[in-house]
Amino acid sequence: MTEEARILLEDIFPFGRVLVTRDGKIYDLNKQAREIFLIGGDDFTDVSFTDYLAPKFWNVFKGFLDKVFSTHQNELLDVKLTQIHPDYPTDVCIFGHVVPFGDLCQLTVMDISSSNRVPQVIDENIGQYKYNILEKTTWRSKKHGQIFGYPDSSHEWTTKLFLEAVVPEDRDRVLTQLQQALNKGINCSMEYRILRKNDDQIRWIWSINYINHNSEGTPVVMEGIVQDITELRKNQIDLLSAEERYLNLITKLDLGVVIHGPDGRILLSNPSALRLLGLTSDQLLGKTPMDPGWNVIHEDGSPYPGETHPAAITLTTGKPVLNAIMGVFRPLTQDRIWISVNSEPRFNYDGSIKDVTAMFKDVTEIVRAKGVTR
Repeated sequence: MTEEARILLEDIFPFGRVLVTRDGKIYDLNKQAREIFLIGGDDFTDVSFTDYLAPKFWNVFKGFLDKVFSTHQNELLDVKLTQIHPDYPTDVCIFGHVVPFGDLCQLTVMDISSSNRVPQVIDENIGQYKYNILEKTTWRSKKHGQIFGYPDSSHEWTTKLFLEAVVPEDRDRVLTQLQQALNKGINCSMEYRILRKNDDQIRWIWSINYINHNSEGTPVVMEGIVQDITELRKNQIDLLSAEERYLNLITKLDLGVVIHGPDGRILLSNPSALRLLGLTSDQLLGKTPMDPGWNVIHEDGSPYPGETHPAAITLTTGKPVLNAIMGVFRPLTQDRIWISVNSEPRFNYDGSIKDVTAMFKDVTEIVRAKGVTR
């Protein structure tokens, strides 16, 4: 198997990956995603991705998925999982793109709850602050000062100094959010960039801000935490870059690739498979080795029954088939092509076959050089 083809079968990124259908049903997920979602079973029948989302994100996710499928553009979405951990919800960043060789969307999932979760004891990576709304005075922890590039928090800290630290492109948005929180007396969370004082580095900051009210309901104190999440955002950028390389590799792969489900139906195919087999995506998806529409022969001209196709043998035995020579008639071009096929199984955690990947290349010239003219 080539290294390019192996990428189709292996989890090469340190992130959760989930394949979902157009209506959000889970088709498959990797080990990292299982750990994020705490999924142990293998039966995803009628299991929807929204089953794991907090209800307020259901419509947002549906719109996100519709946009990915309709535009074929890569999209990012931050959502909150629910009923995963008893003490707190889990925040995840989702990167979605349509798999180029099938009617599925791959969601790459990153747990970002380490930046969004407020533990009982604030650790050394998180700064704290309190702002007295009535007296307009501020208390800050030492770490809060260090995040903004000061050795400690002994210097004066005002709203004006804070806004000056925020990069100009984010300043109006941050000011608007803070004013809305103060005017309406509501909590808010924000992400924004700052120019760190001590080294002039641009850093990504996440903060959550709480409003405390007096007995009359008047907002009197805003308090909260801040955390430097620059590395998290860098990882997200690296993720986008890696996924772009992954998509480019698959679409440009010369090998034909099809993936059969456990019932033999073809679930995915890449452009090279369509070209080599002379079929459209609609014609190929859903076909099984037993489909009477196949016109396949051996080198001696004898029929190639569906149950002896490489994918069918692998589905039955659980063993790979290598270098099977098949003469396939192509309806679009009305000719016959000879291909060399390898089929390999992928297993569920319980040992049952999840699917079978068949990879093939054009060997027509080699076969005809041996005197086969059919």
